Amino acid sequence: MPKVSIVNKEEIVKNARCDSEYFSPEYIALYSNLLRINSEQLCKVADVTDGNHLSIAEEFVEKGVRYLRGQDVIEFFIDDSNPIFIPESVYLKLKRSHVKNNDILLSIVGTIGNIALATDREERLTANCKLAIIRSKTIEPEYLFIYLASKYGQAQIRRNIRGTVQKGLILPDLKKVFVISADRKTVEAIRKLVHDAYIQRIDSVQILQKAENLFLEKSGIENAKFTQSLSYQKSLSELRKANRMDAEYFQPFYEKLLKTLSSKSELRSLERLAQRRITKIKPDPEKTYKYIEIGDVSTDVGEVHYTERLGKELPPNARVPIRGGELIISKVRPTRGAIGIIPKEFNKDAICSSAFSVFEASSPWKEYIYVVMRSVVGKLQMKKPTTGTSYPTIDDVDVERVQIPIPPDDVLKEFVPLVNHCYEARAKSKGLIVEAIETLEKAIETNNKIELLP
Repeated sequence: MPKVSIVNKEEIVKNARCDSEYFSPEYIALYSNLLRINSEQLCKVADVTDGNHLSIAEEFVEKGVRYLRGQDVIEFFIDDSNPIFIPESVYLKLKRSHVKNNDILLSIVGTIGNIALATDREERLTANCKLAIIRSKTIEPEYLFIYLASKYGQAQIRRNIRGTVQKGLILPDLKKVFVISADRKTVEAIRKLVHDAYIQRIDSVQILQKAENLFLEKSGIENAKFTQSLSYQKSLSELRKANRMDAEYFQPFYEKLLKTLSSKSELRSLERLAQRRITKIKPDPEKTYKYIEIGDVSTDVGEVHYTERLGKELPPNARVPIRGGELIISKVRPTRGAIGIIPKEFNKDAICSSAFSVFEASSPWKEYIYVVMRSVVGKLQMKKPTTGTSYPTIDDVDVERVQIPIPPDDVLKEFVPLVNHCYEARAKSKGLIVEAIETLEKAIETNNKIELLP
């Protein structure tokens, strides 16, 4: 039988809520327990505000001060997949939305409840109004961060979501979230786990950079410059052959890139080294799939995520079956570098958008191609054939034509441990955060001698 809660009129008036979800039995039980144990409301232990409410889309620039949005807060730390920037002059006007080291960022619109801890990796950050900025006053920020990520923090966040179509969490409701205290030993253990998780995350990026530097060095273009020319000439026959007349396509540095590469080693097209998946399927409407779309592949190391969706809820381009272990390359805005290796555990009921080219290749070629495609060599070759302006794209054939320098066997094998280490470090980072959450939840239940939530 469904669970039923009976509430009196005074409770409805007091909370200014009449939605049944808010008064569900598990939430009522949770709050009853929170009121009788050692807990304080969030507004007592932290300053809570949100980001910028002004429209500044026209102010975005190529380089400047990082401007954070809800989509930048995933996997517990600030995501670098698609950063945007604003001029320093604009940043200085947005003092209310400045983000400092150890601030906690919480998504309050859209994917509500996503959380990240700001670090000292970037000196200056600011955020938009879809993020709450929580600055701890009387409690360790790492502990508060993990608490809000735990089932006790997330349950309260879910309970206070308002709206139907455009759901959101308003600041007055967020400030009322109860925070349960913990002993010093638990707090210190959590601080260490969070710190170690951050170190592993940074290591994953640095290891991948080491692999890319190795490739650039071995391919002979470590110090090569590929800059745009202000003027150049092309014949009418060349335009007709390419069936293009946009100036960007004929930039001389594209030819310089291939000439430099071919002077050092043999070149082969990607289609000669890996097999592109051409199979398409029609999802079962009532079946649940692990769905991978463009935003699920990070650009920092190519980590692949997924969301679970019913077949009838998938977009029309969700057609490419995934078996695990494939190399996945985004055809949309290809220079972003949304390129990754799908985890082997994605071997059942997984599907991805046809906005990716999906390749099968054996090791060590898979790891090597992954590094090449993420480097300037791969990105420039994918940039040349792009069509469109605000939403540039390429075709599967364009990806298959990318020229790959062929290294000696001993060099080729060097990339396997580097790529594996990169992915292992990212997995360890996530595992340490999970361990921190479990440590906190166990301490809460042990110290208070109650089971607050299942």
